[in-house]
Amino acid sequence: MKIVLLGPVGAAADSGSPVDIGGVRLRMLPARLALEGGRPVSVDALVDGL
Repeated sequence: MKIVLLGPVGAAADSGSPVDIGGVRLRMLPARLALEGGRPVSVDALVDGL
């Protein structure tokens, strides 16, 4: 999966087809996870980030 963080947050499947992510909070979750570069993120950090 590819996450786009510059400009509007978006996502694309490995095939390149766009993945629809509704709502601001739902878009911020993969963005927050992507910022950690594959490292685990605690629930507390996710809640604080959202």
